Amino acid sequence: LTQLSPAQWTSLSTAGGDQGALCIHNEKLLMAGLSSNLWQTTNQGTTWEGTPGYFSPPAQTFALASDGITIYASRTQKIVKSTDNGVTWNQVNNSLPADNYPALLISGGKVFAGSAYSGVSVSTDGGASWNTSNNGITDLQVNALGGKGDTVFAGTRFGIIYRSINGGQNWTEVTPSFSTSNTYMYFITVI
Repeated sequence: LTQLSPAQWTSLSTAGGDQGALCIHNEKLLMAGLSSNLWQTTNQGTTWEGTPGYFSPPAQTFALASDGITIYASRTQKIVKSTDNGVTWNQVNNSLPADNYPALLISGGKVFAGSAYSGVSVSTDGGASWNTSNNGITDLQVNALGGKGDTVFAGTRFGIIYRSINGGQNWTEVTPSFSTSNTYMYFITVI
């Protein structure tokens, strides 16, 4: 594990707004979801441009997820996807509860969506259909998702962490003892 000093980081400016999400899509494309729109860079952040084809009017992007081929983005009560590097976007949340989705994850061939009030939903067909998957989850305010393969973690607004070892079918609480009800879970990364 290597620790970087502050001198090894460079501040990069997008076109303004609060950064809500970052996503590396492939070797060349980095997406940044902001309070105002979705921005992209193809030169490691030297310059940024608005993502062509992203829905109008501008809206906050809560979460981004990519498997290198498909990009998913969560906007206010919408999940959209692009299969052409962000040139065109299609809404894919038609069977999801009306909610905001602050967490997205692609893992084990599935797309996971963590919602502000409805728990976790899972799609096995690229977002064409979704199933709620909350067996074992009692805090339905899921703000963070992380995983690798069929092992997926969900973090909630009140600091509870759940783990599924079967692709979201069942969840078990695995909250560490240092977590408190004042802990707000923003990100989970599995390496």
